[in-house]
Amino acid sequence: MPSSRTIDPVRGRKFRWRWANGPIANMAQEHIFHANGSFEWRVLDGPDEGRSAHELRYTVLPVAEDVYLVSYRTRSGQTLTAALNFRTRQLAAVTTGQDTWYPAQGTFEVFD
Repeated sequence: MPSSRTIDPVRGRKFRWRWANGPIANMAQEHIFHANGSFEWRVLDGPDEGRSAHELRYTVLPVAEDVYLVSYRTRSGQTLTAALNFRTRQLAAVTTGQDTWYPAQGTFEVFD
């Protein structure tokens, strides 16, 4: 039987996402995904450093071996959908809003 980490390697963990390109290139964000399905995010550097929020819900879907899709909509109306490759620690995402669409790539670290 698979472990809960295999089914959902995001829930109950803290991540640091570092963006290599896109509108937030060379910036880092922290994401904490809580066991109850809510999460917190915080900008760690750049012009929005310190900006943060607690959001109500996210979803995680398996895509392939060691690859999971994480998606959430913020209260401000932005939707982020990110593919996390746990083998390579690579991250690819698209952020959308009412009139915006931004692809971005980067890397991530996991802190248990």
